[in-house]
Amino acid sequence: MGSVQMDTCLDVVCISTRECFVYQKVEQLIKEVCPNTRCVHFEDLLQDLSLIEQISFIFTVGGDGTVAWAIDSFFKKFGSVDKLKPVVPVIQASSVGYLKQLDLDDEKFKAGLRRIVEGKFVVRHRTVLQAEVEGQRFLAVNEVFLHCEPHLGKFKVAMVDGPDGEFKPLTEVYADGAMVVTSIGSTGWGLSHHGLISLNEDALELVFVGGSNSSANFILPRKRIKISLDLKNSSVTPGSVTSYNDARRRQGLPDDPTAAETLRIVYGSRLIMDGKVCYFGLSDLEISQDSVPFVVTSQETEIEKARKLTSPICFQALS
Repeated sequence: MGSVQMDTCLDVVCISTRECFVYQKVEQLIKEVCPNTRCVHFEDLLQDLSLIEQISFIFTVGGDGTVAWAIDSFFKKFGSVDKLKPVVPVIQASSVGYLKQLDLDDEKFKAGLRRIVEGKFVVRHRTVLQAEVEGQRFLAVNEVFLHCEPHLGKFKVAMVDGPDGEFKPLTEVYADGAMVVTSIGSTGWGLSHHGLISLNEDALELVFVGGSNSSANFILPRKRIKISLDLKNSSVTPGSVTSYNDARRRQGLPDDPTAAETLRIVYGSRLIMDGKVCYFGLSDLEISQDSVPFVVTSQETEIEKARKLTSPICFQALS
């Protein structure tokens, strides 16, 4: 998505953090630069959406996981991210933050905040994903993962193409899973499964996990995607049922009288959104795209962006 210049108004801002002392520190730093700014806790926003009309920015304090948690929490509460205000990721020491715009270090934070107050920033809309399964909708900032390991599954992938808006077949692959990854998520789970780090903030990547030799990953445009799964075998045997109940006994739990059925669910297909299992037993999945506004306080060249998206250790060594 594109970048837009935005007028700066810091009458009311929102702070997302799970630690009270961190909230208090960020609030204090904001007031040292903008004494009249009112700060609202993200939890209060989740209880009262009307506050969103007053808020200028949402400061997320932590790492990239904190950003994903805040966006997902907003979506779960209100069913949409349309009203979400620009996100300002603030990195804490020891956290991983490729989205970082401000640093929790006192002087660095205030210097970055002054850039925002002076209007030296743009708002860039980054792609996020929505998955729809049997009338239920889920949101992911990083990746949508349809997984069936230890089964082998036949994955059929289709994409909307052409003026008729119909799904057209793209590929069929035998694999343990199929993952659709955003550019934000391209430095994470997808990369560990031979995906690519994406410098194109609008592009998506289709990554197959444990795929057959003929499988290939794809760079995809922002279009609706459908994934269908046909499980090819079962891992539930009398031995696995016995092992499962043995494990329950070691935990001080009674035997599961429906152990085989339980294992068929657990060993079957599962939908994983940003590393969290949110649905079992699905065979069809539709994925669409949405966007979330992020504050960007500095303009990066493609080379600078590529260096930032490598490991922090490598980046520091090159600096």
